[in-house]
Amino acid sequence: MSIELEPWSVAPDGHPVERWTLRHEAGPVAVVATWGATRVSLRIPASGGPRDIVLGFDALGPYLGGHPYVGAAVGRWANRIAEGRLHGQRARRHPARP
Repeated sequence: MSIELEPWSVAPDGHPVERWTLRHEAGPVAVVATWGATRVSLRIPASGGPRDIVLGFDALGPYLGGHPYVGAAVGRWANRIAEGRLHGQRARRHPARP
């Protein structure tokens, strides 16, 4: 398996957006952007050649538009739980703060 990291774009706030490409010897290739952990592409071996089975865009711009978070693993509810707490095993747990 190989992993490549490359610059992809710049976010509206000026932060760089990178793209990770993961290649497996058996043929699948996954591309994930650091913009919302967005799945940009997932190509799998198929008859007639590799097929992309993820709805995604080739550039960051379309991800910034008014769509329902295409491919994003982190969407509109990320970081919306103020003072988040976990309860379980008779103990209260508080997530670590950065």
